[in-house]
Amino acid sequence: GFTKTVIDVIMPRMNGGEVGAAVRKNKPGARILFMSGYPADFVQQKSMLEEGAEAIRKPFSPIVLARKVREALDKKQQLLRDRKPQYSGDIPPELYQGRYRDPGFSL
Repeated sequence: GFTKTVIDVIMPRMNGGEVGAAVRKNKPGARILFMSGYPADFVQQKSMLEEGAEAIRKPFSPIVLARKVREALDKKQQLLRDRKPQYSGDIPPELYQGRYRDPGFSL
């Protein structure tokens, strides 16, 4: 499944980073977009978000929000394309990744 959540950074009882951690605990693959009207250096100084967190500055229009969500989705797709294939068991990585050439076989 896919989950995209938009969370404000500054809230009364928990900050956005804490809410994001709780969301990811229940839904490990969740993608989170944080929003804040505070300057980035204030948010960083308070250590409210993890390094590299996706964020958008308030106020924003619906079009700007849609673009930011699209960027985040495209970034995830790029990460998936760049990820090296996983293998398990006794299969050598070169065979799994298609680089193995059997010396007794030719085309």
